Amino acid sequence: MIASINGAFNHQISIYDRGVIFGESLYEVIPLYQNEPYLLNQHLERLYNSFKTLYHFELNLDQIKYWLNELIAKLPHTHFTSVYIQCSTGSLNKGRSHINIQEIQPNTIMYECPANTPKIEEYQAGFRAILFPDLRSQMASHKSTQLSINTIALTQAQQQGYHDAIFIKDGFITEAASSNFFTIKDGVLITPPLGSIVPGVTRSCVLQIAKDLGIPHQIREITALDLISCQEIFLSSSVKILKPIIYIPKHFQAISTGPIWKKIFQTYQSRTQHAYPI
Repeated sequence: MIASINGAFNHQISIYDRGVIFGESLYEVIPLYQNEPYLLNQHLERLYNSFKTLYHFELNLDQIKYWLNELIAKLPHTHFTSVYIQCSTGSLNKGRSHINIQEIQPNTIMYECPANTPKIEEYQAGFRAILFPDLRSQMASHKSTQLSINTIALTQAQQQGYHDAIFIKDGFITEAASSNFFTIKDGVLITPPLGSIVPGVTRSCVLQIAKDLGIPHQIREITALDLISCQEIFLSSSVKILKPIIYIPKHFQAISTGPIWKKIFQTYQSRTQHAYPI
């Protein structure tokens, strides 16, 4: 694995890093198409805004872009992969203190996070998901590395023979364990509002595609009961792309993937051939 820490490829991170000890870190997974980062500025803007909101510190995005360029230059040329970026609030000088009284000096970790190119036959067939209680905090809108609830949900889904897990809280769908949620009802694309969900970069891209294609769309709350009468469901993320769901026990079943998902998916795939340069 090719990895860098603060731009150095032979560096080690301290065991006193506050991201390791307290989970004080945020992350992004940036997809690469033909080794070009896609929607890079949107990913880094989200990282910057969350870090500033939570830790009152402004990350140097130019520096992060430079380190990212160096990492990408060392990667083998592939059609599709991704880079994981994690920024912590830095390492303690000594000991373990809950209160950070020193000036923040972030540690930035980057490494290739291999992603499989979606197999079109699997996407055309669709995937199966379970509903899972959303037990996370109100900090879910930030991509914190504190993901134990997410990993537990995905592990349980796999153990039960399903491909994914969709969070539900107080009877409302929030998002999936590692992606945003969309449904189509009566020809209208619907996704839950921001607030207690990750403001997904791919989510925003999907909404823009819907606007460009003239597909009616709404941002509103979705109940579990709404799923019974909807026609399509799919999840969105930088690595899962647009993952169609055809079965949720007791709530949703479709014979095949739907026409609106197919139209949006095809448009998204065509746009990834024009990744934004650094």
